[in-house]
Amino acid sequence: MKRVVIVAAVAVALLAGAWWWGGPGARRRALARYPRVVLVTLDTLHLLSTGLFNPEVEATPNLDRFAANGVLFAQTRTTVPMTLPSHASLLSGRTPVGMGLLRNGDKVSPGILTLPQVLGEAGYRTAAFVSLATLRREYQLDRGFELYEDGYVAVPRFYRTADEVLASALPWIEAHRDEPYFVWVHFSDPHEPYGLKGAPPDVVVELDGEEVGRYNLTSKERHELDLDLAPGRHRLRWRSLREPAPDDLDGTGLFVRFRDNDTLLDYVASWEQLPRPEAALDEPLEIDLVRTADLPAVVTVRFDGGLRKPPPSVVRLNYALEVAYMDDHLGRLRSAVEQDGRPTLWIIASDHGEGLYRNHSVVGHAGFNREDQLRILWTMAGPGVPAGERIEAPALINDIVPTTLDLLGLGALPEADGQSMVDCLQGGDCPPRGPWFAHGFSQRHDKLSAVAAYRWPFKALSQDAPGSGSPEKDADVKFAARRLQRDIQEVRELLERQFAEGQKDLSDEDLDLLRSLGYLGN
Repeated sequence: MKRVVIVAAVAVALLAGAWWWGGPGARRRALARYPRVVLVTLDTLHLLSTGLFNPEVEATPNLDRFAANGVLFAQTRTTVPMTLPSHASLLSGRTPVGMGLLRNGDKVSPGILTLPQVLGEAGYRTAAFVSLATLRREYQLDRGFELYEDGYVAVPRFYRTADEVLASALPWIEAHRDEPYFVWVHFSDPHEPYGLKGAPPDVVVELDGEEVGRYNLTSKERHELDLDLAPGRHRLRWRSLREPAPDDLDGTGLFVRFRDNDTLLDYVASWEQLPRPEAALDEPLEIDLVRTADLPAVVTVRFDGGLRKPPPSVVRLNYALEVAYMDDHLGRLRSAVEQDGRPTLWIIASDHGEGLYRNHSVVGHAGFNREDQLRILWTMAGPGVPAGERIEAPALINDIVPTTLDLLGLGALPEADGQSMVDCLQGGDCPPRGPWFAHGFSQRHDKLSAVAAYRWPFKALSQDAPGSGSPEKDADVKFAARRLQRDIQEVRELLERQFAEGQKDLSDEDLDLLRSLGYLGN
């Protein structure tokens, strides 16, 4: 019996090898035709914020020009509007449910094969430059990358801006210019907290009536303030500089949160004198500090904060500016890659959308399955890809890897759930699309919050309404009731079992980064 198992294992390995390399000829052809493969993911991109889907928008000239030279899959959707599972699906060709990776904070199973593994074995150098802590290395999406640069730790926040990502990516691209490479560049500027690069201060800190610093809390950066205290009593004060917006919501306002300030206990009477976990700045926040002769003269105060319940005007303006900023750096990336004219296969995609108060008073994404959150960008360009094509057949995020490998001639991932769209983009018939479903997860409430079932072109949605928990229908897509409602019930039961079986406690650091990026609210 043991011998049979060994022989079977060897046979499986040989079959895997045949798939894995695609044969020496296939590898040579791929490297010759596409010496560069560049994947760019644009996190949290609502399609109506681009000129591709909204002719009134002028903020995305680089993206618009790119798609004009390639093919646009105009009806692409993700199956979960969360950064980690969506990117894992994009890179593996598998659904989040098929991988058992259902939400941010889960980890990619060691048995999941990914695009960088295939391309690395085919002879490409591989590197990734990501910008959100939800994609950091410990979640194991780095498999197959020689370099996985999640350098957000170098900045005092849980995200990196587009210029910071390019500052890491461009030197690697230049260093490998004469080699075949696959590089993934991830931009996330439009993600909450919509923190504009170089935003002006929105809070001033004063010590005994004298200004000691101005900071921006909206960006959710962490700040350190060294105070030099003479013996005696002192008053530390935070005062908001934010001008109220006409459409401020009930509860809109800046807040400050203290972090890692155990040494402050020596200077205050008790923890109760320090606002915890966060304090609104509707009125100035004041703390009395008392330094006795035996205490150090310098004490460091660490704090961050944010804007609670940002109003629609602030969200939409800052979001549009962030999309424009991201698009500018997409153009810079393209110029750097293409300056020597070598053939490049480009893949540009988003992982999910954003609510932006467009419908149902929803601003974010993770817990919702409306079209604002599920409809995503997917466009490709390069040799053999038709220019200016717009395909309206339905596609899913897990179709990206099968399509890419088909174009490269490297075969298919054996367990991929997605399907190649190559015949479709080359003028043939698009593959038939069976039923599919999506889910949303509320990390704030730690529960399944939405299930959407599709039988194209129909969709049914079971969505916990914000603040109520009652189901409601999706107004964006036609509703085919009886069969789709049966789908919804079956899918909900499946997902509830999977979440129950995979339930795990998140670490304090995980919770901290999810809170910082808006997944747990403020």
